[in-house]
Amino acid sequence: MERLFTKNMFVMLLSIMIGAIIITYFVADIVYRSNIETLTTQHT
Repeated sequence: MERLFTKNMFVMLLSIMIGAIIITYFVADIVYRSNIETLTTQHT
């Protein structure tokens, strides 16, 4: 029972970490694209 519980906690922790990485990458991509758009509008 305890082994199954720790395994479930590990899977939950792993999925939370992967989700956080995906969200961080997604937000960084949006910020990066918006920064490029503002740079190009400033240059022209």
